Amino acid sequence: MLLSQIVEAHHLTPEFKGGWMARIIGLLKDNKNEQTDLLADMLDSAVKQHADIDPTKLLSFLRPLIDAQHDFNGSFQQHTFAEAVRELLQRVVGAINHAKDDALAAELLKRIKPDELRNYISREALVQLQLTQQKLGRDKEQIDFDQENDKFIFIGRPVFKEVPEGSGNFKKTLEIENLVKVDGYDAKSHAMASMMKLRARVQGENSEVYRVALPAGLTKGGHDLPDWLVALIDEHKRVLT
Repeated sequence: MLLSQIVEAHHLTPEFKGGWMARIIGLLKDNKNEQTDLLADMLDSAVKQHADIDPTKLLSFLRPLIDAQHDFNGSFQQHTFAEAVRELLQRVVGAINHAKDDALAAELLKRIKPDELRNYISREALVQLQLTQQKLGRDKEQIDFDQENDKFIFIGRPVFKEVPEGSGNFKKTLEIENLVKVDGYDAKSHAMASMMKLRARVQGENSEVYRVALPAGLTKGGHDLPDWLVALIDEHKRVLT
């Protein structure tokens, strides 16, 4: 998906044709500094040339904007300019994250690394960009594993179950509260895991949050899993750290 489509889908057109980008250009020009005037002219030209044809080229200007913001020494509406840069970066990165377009994310990551955006975008947006970077950095073995397996997390605890029922014989097994399929490269899945860890600590009774990889398509997860699947999960589960 081209950035132009993301821009339209998320109502971000003003960021590139007026709005925040125009505000940044205006702030640079108002500084009456030769270098900032030059950057403003470059940005203005880039917006006019690339906003509709190839908006990904505008990503090249993110670093110059950050560098310009670092260079200002408190004069020239530093707070206002920093706010405008943060707004622009948050909206651009947020749109790219939401689009889940690896090629587009790669274009951004070629120009600037997630840690360089730490002070400009939300924690959620940063975490998602870091996870996408991990995904893009996988080797063939990791890619094959991800394609061949589904990932799940769950709260589990050891219990004793009467087998067969009414026999008086009890067998140790695993109680699974809810088997949830997750995407290891999605920030929402990581947030869910953190909430489950908190709930497991509150529940006690040796409750833990576990992760497990199962052959793709084997199960959709959920409650009331068959005994054979519980046994398989119990064998391959790992505590989620």
